[in-house]
Amino acid sequence: MKKLHDFFTDLFQKEWTGEVDIFSSQAHATLAIKKGRLVFAYRPFTRAFERIAAFPSIQLPPSEIISNVQTWQDFIRSVIRENKLKESLTKLFLDLDQKELFFRIFLWSNVELSFREVNVSIPQSLDFDFLNPCPLNSLLSEATKRLSEWPKIKEQMGSSHRIFTSHIIITPDASSEMFVGDKIEESFSTASSVAIESVRSQTTNLKEDLSLEELAILPLCNGQNTLYEIVHLSPYGEYLTLQAILSLWKKKAVSPRGGEEKENLFSWTRIQWADLKLTFLSFLLISLIFIFNGIADVFFQTKLLPQERVTQSLEIYRAAEGVYPLTLRVLVRENLITQTEAETFDYFLLHPTRYHLSSKRRL
Repeated sequence: MKKLHDFFTDLFQKEWTGEVDIFSSQAHATLAIKKGRLVFAYRPFTRAFERIAAFPSIQLPPSEIISNVQTWQDFIRSVIRENKLKESLTKLFLDLDQKELFFRIFLWSNVELSFREVNVSIPQSLDFDFLNPCPLNSLLSEATKRLSEWPKIKEQMGSSHRIFTSHIIITPDASSEMFVGDKIEESFSTASSVAIESVRSQTTNLKEDLSLEELAILPLCNGQNTLYEIVHLSPYGEYLTLQAILSLWKKKAVSPRGGEEKENLFSWTRIQWADLKLTFLSFLLISLIFIFNGIADVFFQTKLLPQERVTQSLEIYRAAEGVYPLTLRVLVRENLITQTEAETFDYFLLHPTRYHLSSKRRL
């Protein structure tokens, strides 16, 4: 984090122009920078088109066009021209996605940098009118903020399979226009005004007005979409989408399906059958581990190291849930590890199926 922060700070202060390649074991990105401002961030083009394909509201260009893309300008031009009927939505998606890519770089590990001074320019075409080069220092401030808030948001939102239900019924005319139309700004200005009046007429308990992002996310909280599906249906990226749902929850506009908000907004004290199954499975597996360790102590006079115990507990949790926990506190709540063990290690969830674990100090 500090290495990247210092590197981009230096580029901003020098008003540097060129391209930066960032390599890691997780991914690869290229940044086009002009006078210390980010013009565009992009993945390798095959991965970039896969990202487009994952967003259902935007169409992929034909394969013969995709195969001929050589530059980031070609990439933008091909995607926008294929989605002329949804041009503004496409531009919104491309702009937010490239910024999300920049922020994700700070979550990567074993990062290597390569940079070259080349001329970076924005073509004088309406296809590129959405690009507004952003100062690197502003992006760095936002990245720092997200790194601080992201673990809290993930912990509060819980499982990606969680389902939220809206308490506000937005009229079909308003909700259908949120992501449809040749100009998202116009559709938002008209649809949001209808939606806001609908919201105000239905709710007296709503703490404050909803933002346009929240209004756009609200119809997706339909009691059927999981958080994972909502993120993929939204053009705002994972961080902003979950932040909007969290804000809607605080405003009592949505709630998790099942009435989990009755006791406390962020309290998960209600015991569910899934929790009982997980606790029983955890108890059974931990008992077997203790029995095995006891036998091993007799024959080999050895014990598991603290990090090995935590690693085994992480694997037990993943076997039961399909993903690793957001924090080690989850394992403490499930009685898989002790509070002391949790405080002994730095744990960072890189991906639902991948994590980083390192010692803070020796036991």
